[in-house]
Amino acid sequence: MEINVRNQNGETPLHIAARASSIVMIRFLLDVGADPHAQDARNRTPLAWATSPNPLKTLLRRGTDINQRDEYGRSALHLICYNRYLHECDTGILQSLIRTYLDFGGDVDAVDKRGRTPLHNVRFERNVVLVSGMLVLAGANLDARDNDGTTPIHLAARSGSSLMVEHLLHLRANVAALDKQGGSFLHYAACSPYSFPALFGMAAAAGLDLNKRDSLGLSPIHWGARGPHNWDNIRALLQAGADVNARDNRGWTPLHHASRFGTPFISKKVLAIGADPEAPDLQGDSPLAA
Repeated sequence: MEINVRNQNGETPLHIAARASSIVMIRFLLDVGADPHAQDARNRTPLAWATSPNPLKTLLRRGTDINQRDEYGRSALHLICYNRYLHECDTGILQSLIRTYLDFGGDVDAVDKRGRTPLHNVRFERNVVLVSGMLVLAGANLDARDNDGTTPIHLAARSGSSLMVEHLLHLRANVAALDKQGGSFLHYAACSPYSFPALFGMAAAAGLDLNKRDSLGLSPIHWGARGPHNWDNIRALLQAGADVNARDNRGWTPLHHASRFGTPFISKKVLAIGADPEAPDLQGDSPLAA
């Protein structure tokens, strides 16, 4: 019998046993010659499918490469941090998985093809403090930049993980970090479809510039005005002191952006709170010009 036979997804029996967390079958297959390094169609070894501590330890003790990457350049630790199911499972299991990975020498700052570390991937609300705390204690770079220059706090803000943002702030992540376009984490929070009612007030109290411009002259409120679901964030920005008539490099105000890229709802709300409907851009066009 061919012990490393593959299915249509390129998976061997060992892949399937690892995914099923069948420690008995994993040991049996390894004992009869199953290849722990076999890669499926997504370049994932059985290790990538191990979502329980004992199967993970067994595969690692048999010599599986702990830093093997899948087709996206992600290691097993990337996948653990990215897996929503694992973040909803028993906290002890998740903690044991990460501890096992780290104890066996896994690279806590491994980067995938997008330049993202495991810490970039931690954004689901449950267990984010545990997971990010373990990574940072193991030496993870709080301010690691991906290929776009975004840090973990940028991505946490965009994905709406308020708990992760707060925890990264507590850990003293660099709040002045800018992506390659000059966007801060406040820009990302402003355009998130999720609400951050307290974040902008906290940022203002900490002395952060709510009108910080990116390379195009866009402030966080410009970013927020372009989206259909961002009124809560726009309102919070304005209440914290952001300029409703701030101008970008083209002379556009948030109302220009809302009327061209946002929704009538956002335009009406911005108008009601004090936006100037006659403010001309550098071409002389008002925000509501056709």
